[in-house]
Amino acid sequence: MFDKKRKEAWMEFAEEVNGEYTSASFFKTERIRILKENYMVLLDLYTVSTGKSVIFYTRFKAVYHQASDFKFKVYKRGIFSNLGKKLGMQDINTGNGEFDEDFIVKGNDESNIIRLFSNVKTRDLLYKIPSFTLEIKNNKEAKELCLMTPQIIKERDKLRDAFQLFCTVLDDIGNMGIVKNYEIEDEKFYK
Repeated sequence: MFDKKRKEAWMEFAEEVNGEYTSASFFKTERIRILKENYMVLLDLYTVSTGKSVIFYTRFKAVYHQASDFKFKVYKRGIFSNLGKKLGMQDINTGNGEFDEDFIVKGNDESNIIRLFSNVKTRDLLYKIPSFTLEIKNNKEAKELCLMTPQIIKERDKLRDAFQLFCTVLDDIGNMGIVKNYEIEDEKFYK
């Protein structure tokens, strides 16, 4: 977990985006808090215990209050995705042929999802991230846009790509009228 290469990349990335870097401690992983115009983005390492091992994820998240109940989840298509589709798993067709072949998109508002993924920049950035889940999740009394990769990102350019993707999607859902207001000050949302 205490990796010098990763720490250097994270500190350099924090400086590049004017973020606040906090070193890891015994109970917390390292993190970067980035104030971006009217919202706060948290970059951290998130752990999931499988019982026999621990999986580390690099996670970007931002918390906000929604004007609607819009939800979506997107990830790269894999072996089990095709089986899931045959068994009735949701996969929204966005109208972008290659994108629809390569990604699974789920959600509760097809027109907003099509609008969200019509952004060429978003689609291009999604291809740069090797493995990920990007979704809107419930976070206590607010919503959370969350991008998680099942690996520890140790390269600044890969952090930059993931951050650009995250901010592009967050800006787009804001411009679509989905966000009522961003939760910036309340520390409990960024634990």
